Amino acid sequence: MARGTTDPVQALVPNLESRTRSPSSAMFQPWRMQLRQAEAAWQAGQIDEARRLLAEEDLSTYLPAKQLTLAVASALVERGQKHAEHGDTLGGWRDLETALTLAGETEALAALRRQLVDQALCEAERYLAADDATAAIACLDRLKRRDCDTAATRLLEQVSKRFQAAARFMRQGEFAAAEAELSTAARLRPDLRSLENRLNQCRVQLGASRALSARLNQAVDGGDWSAAALACDRLLTIAPNHLAARQTRERLARAETGSTRRQPVNEPTPFRSPELPMPGSESASRRLIAWVDAVGGYLVCLGDQVILGQPDPTGSADVPILADLSRRHAVVRRDGEGYTLVPLQATLLDGRRLDGPAPLIDGSEIELGDGVRLRFRRPHPLSATAVIDFVSRHRTRPKVDGVVLMAQTCVFSARSTSHVVCRDLQDEVILFRDGKNLSCRTNTALNIDGQHYDRRGPVGPNSRIQAADFAISLEDLNG
Repeated sequence: MARGTTDPVQALVPNLESRTRSPSSAMFQPWRMQLRQAEAAWQAGQIDEARRLLAEEDLSTYLPAKQLTLAVASALVERGQKHAEHGDTLGGWRDLETALTLAGETEALAALRRQLVDQALCEAERYLAADDATAAIACLDRLKRRDCDTAATRLLEQVSKRFQAAARFMRQGEFAAAEAELSTAARLRPDLRSLENRLNQCRVQLGASRALSARLNQAVDGGDWSAAALACDRLLTIAPNHLAARQTRERLARAETGSTRRQPVNEPTPFRSPELPMPGSESASRRLIAWVDAVGGYLVCLGDQVILGQPDPTGSADVPILADLSRRHAVVRRDGEGYTLVPLQATLLDGRRLDGPAPLIDGSEIELGDGVRLRFRRPHPLSATAVIDFVSRHRTRPKVDGVVLMAQTCVFSARSTSHVVCRDLQDEVILFRDGKNLSCRTNTALNIDGQHYDRRGPVGPNSRIQAADFAISLEDLNG
């Protein structure tokens, strides 16, 4: 940091140079040499080094050291403000906490804290706007751990928890309960448009679910299994964990289109998994979510062509990303053992703008639109299956932890070469294509949908797979 007569920080250490550069006194007082080194680091803009040197010796009893400590603290506050202005809130908090230990509470520190708290609240509100209440709550928890438990923080935390509860109710098809949670949240923060939008969406889905539930009950009572299957599919589109719809669809088990033969209600038909597309088939958009207990959710795309884009009611994007993108922004295409990225709108590959299709290799970084950054990986050397990770903070709808472009196998294990890394998994679990269906294998006994298998068994589109140390629930997004 250059020194000058107009520098406000310099005013905190008047005559410091003259106090510490007396040859005779420096020879007999070693602390002065340490102080001179700290001052030189401060003058050179090496704030962290100056702070370290001041802390190495017990210099706190000397007035020049106290004055230099105040100068370093002031410089840390200035740097923290720059971090905050550039969106680096973590760096801002780090400088604030360090300055606090050096100089105690000051007006400048209080102003920086208010700025960082406001930024954190805005970040939490952005998460809510992206339907990610869990991330918003985590953001607010970090504020509380920094002793910033303000009234605004507590209010937004209440709103976020109600938003989170509403999302859970909506997935279960309990839209009336979700509407109550969102209505309360909207009254707490009427200025948040995201709450109003979500509430309106919930009310629309409430009406749709009631109509579909009535249609489902009527179809079951009348033995119209084709109509019942259609009602189940539509219910599960808006409420993936709708209990009645899931149970009814399992009982239908591949009813023929147009069939009106009545099935005995108390005698469900044996469940058989539907046919799933092989690479290169016409059903290129078959998708599942693999919910791994204590690990997370992973979107598994089974088609050989995967569309990246913004979510929309027609479901045209196989990987729907909550961002300012086109509905069909880019395509990732699997050709045998290789992958190609096809840009439909503004797309960068490893920083280079694409004008046409380009091959993807392990570690390639894809940027869609203005700031959606993804990383393409081929983690397993013996599998053509690829993984797409989010580098930016954008997420999918529904929110998942990663995307798997499944060729023949999807490997779950503790190894870094797995497609889904499960730290506590003892044995490798492999989901694989078995003809036109899916199966699962591992080295231990399996329980799939209540049936016991010795190391290998067939998997349906909404199966629950369990063993001694893992559990995976599959959710078919296409019905």
